[in-house]
Amino acid sequence: MLESSEKILELTGKWVHSQEDLIVSIWVNEQIDPSGILYSCIACCDEDHAQDCHQSFQNNLTDEQIAAGWIARLRTVTSWDDVPANALKLD
Repeated sequence: MLESSEKILELTGKWVHSQEDLIVSIWVNEQIDPSGILYSCIACCDEDHAQDCHQSFQNNLTDEQIAAGWIARLRTVTSWDDVPANALKLD
């Protein structure tokens, strides 16, 4: 039987030495319309992917959308429960 930190190493490729090591950042990209309604959302655990996605979200907003108040937002959460239910979730 594997020790718990050995099991996590096997699953994630990372050693766990403390509770803080277990905290995972989930990057949430959102496009939000002027009324605050979530238009599109993509979530993933890879920061580089998230940054690329955020740049794409920003670049895809038209001048008219920006003037009207649309925003592209990138935020982090620590639980998939905090990701909007309709998000495309990439693991």
